[in-house]
Amino acid sequence: MPPRNRYGAIPFRITDEGVTELLLVRTTAGKWSFPKGKLDPGEAPEQAARRECHEESGAVGAVLVQSGSITYTHGKPATEAGAGAEHPVQAFLLRVTRLEAPESGSREPTWFGIDEARAALAQSRGKKYAGEFSRVVDWAAAAIAAIADKSN
Repeated sequence: MPPRNRYGAIPFRITDEGVTELLLVRTTAGKWSFPKGKLDPGEAPEQAARRECHEESGAVGAVLVQSGSITYTHGKPATEAGAGAEHPVQAFLLRVTRLEAPESGSREPTWFGIDEARAALAQSRGKKYAGEFSRVVDWAAAAIAAIADKSN
């Protein structure tokens, strides 16, 4: 069976001090990650990213489609039912305008600076997946910096 695509958000904010922060959530396995999930019928990828982000982190905001997206490989751990699986995730930047209570109460949404986010995403992951998340963080940091430059 081919891997099923997932769609996610890279939620961010720029603080009053000009610091970029990324919003991460905990997985059920206790690892930090970006919000992501499956596409609902009739839903566009960016709509799924916005919905999943709200469900898992409570973040509300605009998906910045003009910034493009990045696709990365996400690995699910092996379970009692069998081996783990890999899924491609298409992720979009989401500029957070407000936070509400997440529908998924166990996700612990937390803001991290760029370097702290990279480190948190690498925890308890092998080199391959830590590298994938590092690549995503680098892409997001560059795309957010370009947005900030345009608005100044």
